[in-house]
Amino acid sequence: NSPNLDSLCESLKFLFNSLSKTEKPVTPLLFLTCLHSVCPQFASRASSSDASKSAPGALSMITHGFEQQDASECWTELIRALQSSKIDSQVYASTVNLPQSFRTTSQWNPVERFLTGQLSCKLTCTESDEPETDSLETFTQLSCFMHQDVKYLLTGIRNGLTGNLTKHSSLLDRNAVYKRLSLISRLPAYLCIHFVRFFYKEDKQINAKILKDVKFPLTLDMHEFCTPELQQKLLPMREKQRLKEDEVVNPSSQTNTFKSKPDSVRPDPFQNPDLYEPYFFADDPGSNNSGYYDLQGVLSHQGRTSTSGHYVAWVKKQGMWFKFDDDRVSQVTSEDILRLSGGGDWHCAYILLYGPHFIEKNACKDPSGSTV
Repeated sequence: NSPNLDSLCESLKFLFNSLSKTEKPVTPLLFLTCLHSVCPQFASRASSSDASKSAPGALSMITHGFEQQDASECWTELIRALQSSKIDSQVYASTVNLPQSFRTTSQWNPVERFLTGQLSCKLTCTESDEPETDSLETFTQLSCFMHQDVKYLLTGIRNGLTGNLTKHSSLLDRNAVYKRLSLISRLPAYLCIHFVRFFYKEDKQINAKILKDVKFPLTLDMHEFCTPELQQKLLPMREKQRLKEDEVVNPSSQTNTFKSKPDSVRPDPFQNPDLYEPYFFADDPGSNNSGYYDLQGVLSHQGRTSTSGHYVAWVKKQGMWFKFDDDRVSQVTSEDILRLSGGGDWHCAYILLYGPHFIEKNACKDPSGSTV
């Protein structure tokens, strides 16, 4: 069969199934072959000098001779492929521990439900009194541009949601400058953020890297970037989060709640959903109902150009952080993750993946006095 997006999804499914059945390294030969067929731009060959620098270990046998690609571009293509698939909710919900509200009669797309947000955009002409125009747009990732004033992730996100553009004005009958303001009207359960670290250098004809240090948090609050309507909807769950924080600061013997614990000893929210507040709105499964996110994964790059250097994944699993360096896996600390902010030749965060922030429900006490 001719290569298509469905075959790429199937090969990705096969890869994840293979990984779940063994603790040994898995060589993604089928997936990489399918990716090269469906997205031939990722199959470009490296020069003889670059080919000699192929990745060590088990991956060298399948990556040797290929040019290194931009991970953000690859992520975008994989998301595009997954957007083409549909999940039969009845079958899926019967095999996975999902809330009842996820069981709908119609088919649904996982990217649209869990990874897609919505922007409410307003365009205002700065050179005339023409009426403002409003529009809605969707996004599967937000960008953080490395401008001079950007030292923190929130600043980069804020800058990315505002700006100026030039387009034709029907009132002036010429090009004019418009101010663009975007606010988030739907927060997805999982939020992908791209640090725009590469830019094209004409003189050297390479995608050079910006090593700038930009701090990012382990817990992200997106409330300020939302529309007033969404901010109002977020209030109930944000109030519950505030009360939980107050309990940690001012513990009371009369408070029948879970004590604050490290993530590594908290019950798994996906295995124990009844212990936690839902992270999504009842009428919008796959959304975020608080504005809070916890960092789940980081893709870092070490090197000076997009076609050289080394990519590493850092993933949070059951409250612990792990470094996935090709076929070598090691446990790391949250401090190691925060050191990925950039500023030198060490690994720099390139893609961040934030997931739901789970808020524990109030617990009751049994007759013996122990917390249930």
